[in-house]
Amino acid sequence: MDINREKRKVTVEISGTPISVLTDDDQQRVDSIASFVDNMIKQIKSANPFINNFSAAVLALLNITDELFSTRDALQNTQAQVDTESYQVTLDKLTEAMEEIKKGEETIKSLESRLERVVLENRELTSLIEEYRNRFNALRSEFEVNKKAFEEVQNKLVESQLELVKARKSLLDE
Repeated sequence: MDINREKRKVTVEISGTPISVLTDDDQQRVDSIASFVDNMIKQIKSANPFINNFSAAVLALLNITDELFSTRDALQNTQAQVDTESYQVTLDKLTEAMEEIKKGEETIKSLESRLERVVLENRELTSLIEEYRNRFNALRSEFEVNKKAFEEVQNKLVESQLELVKARKSLLDE
């Protein structure tokens, strides 16, 4: 029933008695409900022809209420089962996610360890490169010194050879 809908008076017949009902439901729904109740009373009276209309109506009300309670209990059980299944599915998904997180954390730790090793190796190699660079620079400096010394020796040799040639020439000329 909708509170905002306007209520109106509808008349139905149950066990041959007209009954006025104030409702906001449509006529077809009200007629369907009244027909259900009327049929229930007729079934009770046909099973026990000596029962009066009031007692038949009370028995019908008890039967309908029993069906209502059974349906409500079944609905609650179904809801509880759905909630339990939903909880289990959610729990399974969370467990799966936690396992993935744990694997991810293990992978991260492994990668961090590898990174530390690579960083140390990089430091060692950088140190080695710096050592070789210093050696190379020292050798280059030594090479430059030796090159200059060699050039001086070569120049002295050339000068000595020139003096030798001059000395030979002067000896020959004498």
